[in-house]
Amino acid sequence: MKRVAAIFTLILTFAHTAEAEALYKCKGLGMFDTPIWTNTPCKSKSDILETRNLRVYPPVQKPEEKPAAKEHGNLTAEKAEKLIQSKKLAVGMSRKDVIRSWGKPDETDTLLTEKGKSDILIYHRGSTKSQYVLIDEQGLLTNVKSVNPNAAKTEKKQENK
Repeated sequence: MKRVAAIFTLILTFAHTAEAEALYKCKGLGMFDTPIWTNTPCKSKSDILETRNLRVYPPVQKPEEKPAAKEHGNLTAEKAEKLIQSKKLAVGMSRKDVIRSWGKPDETDTLLTEKGKSDILIYHRGSTKSQYVLIDEQGLLTNVKSVNPNAAKTEKKQENK
């Protein structure tokens, strides 16, 4: 008797997983109802709007990296070396060259926008100013901004008065 129960349990388990291998998008009950996703087939074939096989996975597509971004970005090797030696930055420089030019950043942050993810390298230059370097997803410098941290504090003090 125990064997029969065990076999019956196995059959039900495999039957349940077989149903769960697909998702069915069926018409709603009313005329204007939204479609319903279910793991059981729709009542009639005409109600099926879409079927998805859960066992088939789409291939993962890796974003293409620009080979130039690995070395010196959009700059030539000579131009990048010249900028690094003079401790300057230029738009299109690679992240590696920015760090070689200005050193390791004091802070790093991440910015998420509709255009994608950017890294912010923050360099504190004493008490007078901080510089923010934006690096895009391809690893290229897109923007450099200087900010006076004391200016924000004095503006807040003036607003409070």
